[in-house]
Amino acid sequence: MPIGTIKGEGIQDPIERQSTTGDETSKDAPMSRSLPLDDPPLIKLIRYGILGGLAATPVSIVFRDFPADLLSRLWGAVVRTLPPETVAEVCSHADIQRLRSNPHCARVVLIYGCDSRVRSSSVVDWLVEIRRSGSEPLPAILSTHHRTSTDTPGATLIVQANDGLCDDLWRWLQQSNPMLELPVEAPTTAVSIDADQLQSAIQQAADRRSISVRDIHIVTGLVTGAVIHDALPDWPFDRPLPAPGPSHYAEAYELLNTRPFHTIDQPHDDLTIQMLARANAYLRHSSDDTAVKSTRLGGRAGSISTLLANKSKPTAGEIPRHITRRELVDLGKPNSFISKMLIEGLVQRGDFETLKHIGVQSTGRSHLSPRTEKPDVSELVKSMTTWTYKMVRTRFDRLHSEGLIEARKAADNAALEYLVPEDIGNGRSVFAHLPNPKEVKAFYDLTAQFPQSLP
Repeated sequence: MPIGTIKGEGIQDPIERQSTTGDETSKDAPMSRSLPLDDPPLIKLIRYGILGGLAATPVSIVFRDFPADLLSRLWGAVVRTLPPETVAEVCSHADIQRLRSNPHCARVVLIYGCDSRVRSSSVVDWLVEIRRSGSEPLPAILSTHHRTSTDTPGATLIVQANDGLCDDLWRWLQQSNPMLELPVEAPTTAVSIDADQLQSAIQQAADRRSISVRDIHIVTGLVTGAVIHDALPDWPFDRPLPAPGPSHYAEAYELLNTRPFHTIDQPHDDLTIQMLARANAYLRHSSDDTAVKSTRLGGRAGSISTLLANKSKPTAGEIPRHITRRELVDLGKPNSFISKMLIEGLVQRGDFETLKHIGVQSTGRSHLSPRTEKPDVSELVKSMTTWTYKMVRTRFDRLHSEGLIEARKAADNAALEYLVPEDIGNGRSVFAHLPNPKEVKAFYDLTAQFPQSLP
């Protein structure tokens, strides 16, 4: 527990939205909050992560595949709501040295993409992490994804961009909403909030399920940030803050299980799964098309085709058909010929399950169900998950070169199929192992009745 920890006076559950004036508490009146309650999950994560830093429990964010112009607008919204002296910008070794001399004065650290980015991200993460839960505030770190992001030690989340998330984010930015509000005089010592009872309930509800140190730090940072957010902007920090309750955990649980949020050390990536599924569906669809002649992924232009000219007479030396980089890039473009051909072929066969796996979504007029009429192919094409050449290079090419993507045939006469490790391909949320909020609430209520049961 940090130095100078203040125990919350009583357990206040934000489901009841209590407000406190003087010594009186009203459970019916909502708390004074000037920020909108329907912000996108990403905005809430950033907000809670930064506010959690006031209690020396920040949660950092790594942004992956975001358009640079949109990301700059988002980071600008963060900067505009903070005093200039509390924003640290890192793009050189000298910036790291300045931050190292006093890491507690910053509320957020922005790490820009540059030649020293990989080293900068790792060094700053270590600077923050070894001071976590200390007696002084710490900054949250905002950075972009790179090859060694998984080597960082901090309580860090990866946010994967997709069309829906970017659209929601752009609409939010156009409304000129404030990112967060800090007290006029921010505390110079860490705001200590007693989360012992909630952490005990989480651990008891988890039973024997594995919860890592990183999981605990992320959850603690978010619930602590939520408590501080509920108290702002008019809570005097010389008074006790309420302890986080089950509803704070329920909100954090819901945010963390809303894709595309992942832990920094997990290889799981929805886009990679959909990319592989679409590549496999395309190879199966085109396996009988002898007119298609392509080189193996990464092969030189003009190489001998890996597809035999006469599939009706296979030989012992037949080389299976691999997908090319050009084809995989085109499969991520809704206007490409092969994307339309693939979706039209799957619709004609009524293979709606494969359509879902390759990132094609139901629309208002086109439902992916055998019980309805055939969906409109043009509508399905518009709804498909898209990707760029860079995404192919940083996912498929990288995993393939590292041997994590295996190409094999299920049978001698079957099309080639790409397989990935189970951790990448299971499609489950990486936070699904966290205990259910109802179970946590049950143990929390139990420890409230019998405090001696706290471990």
